Amino acid sequence: MNKVKRIVAPLLVALTSLSTVQTPVPTFAATQDFEYDWIVDIKTTELKDYFKYKGAAFRDISKARVSYYAGRASEKDKATPYQDLYYGGRKPLGLERYSPLDKIEYGDNVAIRIHHESLRKSASASDSMSDAEAWAAANAAMRVMLDANLRKASVLVVIVPARSFRLIQDGFGQQRFLPVADGGADGAGSTQAAGAETGAVQIRMVSDSDALMSQILSYQ
Repeated sequence: MNKVKRIVAPLLVALTSLSTVQTPVPTFAATQDFEYDWIVDIKTTELKDYFKYKGAAFRDISKARVSYYAGRASEKDKATPYQDLYYGGRKPLGLERYSPLDKIEYGDNVAIRIHHESLRKSASASDSMSDAEAWAAANAAMRVMLDANLRKASVLVVIVPARSFRLIQDGFGQQRFLPVADGGADGAGSTQAAGAETGAVQIRMVSDSDALMSQILSYQ
């Protein structure tokens, strides 16, 4: 970890400033069958017993690897590594940055897609990421939102594994993004939920399964 740079910007302060320029959350229909300009891929991994010494505050580390590529499946193999984020005990520890986010430009539409490494290897429908890893995935997504906002781009949706939908929603909730009414039972109606008119920062979270789950989260 000696190469890891410390994270110094307080995330909650930055989120407060984001609310003044954040574009409205799109309707559910607007996020479906849509070719995004960019897809930001967040792949989380648990590093068991990473700190294994007497007196360690925690032993396990959650790692979130962030990369991005043009919003077409054919471009995934050409993803640009952006940064690795490290978490321990639901706290950000540091990052390693590999490149700027400078391919994303003013007005671009962005989707964030969250993966969990072990889910790819497991056929069990009961498997999901750990609570700490879900917290890390949510925090990494929030940081990507801030970075995209600095580029004057819009994050339309956060796509998450169906098996970890509730865990990641809880991870956002622990960081003050709470569920709000969607304006329509099927998620296809207006997203002007309670508090939206005040300029609150909001996230549209959807599952990656055929039986789609959708939830708007608002920063409280």
